[in-house]
Amino acid sequence: MISKIELLREQVISLTGWPRRITALFLGSMTVLALPPFHVWPLLIPGFVGLAWLIDGCRTSKEPRCLTISRLASWSAFSIGWWFGVGFFSAGLYWLSLSFLVDAATFAWMIPFALFGISASMALYIGLTGWLAYVSSQGSVSCGLFLALWWVVFEWIRGWAFSGFPWNLLGTVWTISDAMIQVTAITGVLGLSLVTVLAAVAPSTLGNKNIKVSKRYGLTSIAWLALLLVWVGGYIRLNDAIQNDVNTV
Repeated sequence: MISKIELLREQVISLTGWPRRITALFLGSMTVLALPPFHVWPLLIPGFVGLAWLIDGCRTSKEPRCLTISRLASWSAFSIGWWFGVGFFSAGLYWLSLSFLVDAATFAWMIPFALFGISASMALYIGLTGWLAYVSSQGSVSCGLFLALWWVVFEWIRGWAFSGFPWNLLGTVWTISDAMIQVTAITGVLGLSLVTVLAAVAPSTLGNKNIKVSKRYGLTSIAWLALLLVWVGGYIRLNDAIQNDVNTV
């Protein structure tokens, strides 16, 4: 008997052509709502689960380009990552448009070109994330793991390459919680990003009927336990903190 989440996964990985691209674009745009100032962090789960399933779909897609040679299938994974990135950065960088409205009569026409141009360029990082997640993994379990690892690698690269643009790092979704961000004193924001993406993408295994049910829930539970431990550690650290008054400051 196929569960609802297994059926949903089958529907997602079977998407082809523009429905695949539009789905990736929508998922990327939706994921931004997890970031400040909205902090709707549960949206990370459908965002990254959907991305992982779309990348998995490159292995089973009936599109000719996904069946000819592996190199072309990996290009499809890059394309999915790029479209996700266009949605992610277009929604996350909407504020760039405001500067063109200072003199709207003169500059407003440039908004779509500037916003799409920057978003399309930044999306290359996520395109490479999708491509490397595909070529590095052998199945759904490892695809989610490598997706998280490569996402954080390219967050790091984006922070310094071409003068750097470290905007909307996923660890910042937890700035709403003082306890959650304490771990950055040790790992930096990239460490928190890694745990966050792992927890978000872990439920993608729940829809894979080729994995034992116990293993699916075990992997997801481990990822979420790691996130819980980050909060517990931060809570303890804050409670043990000593506040001192410095008279000369």
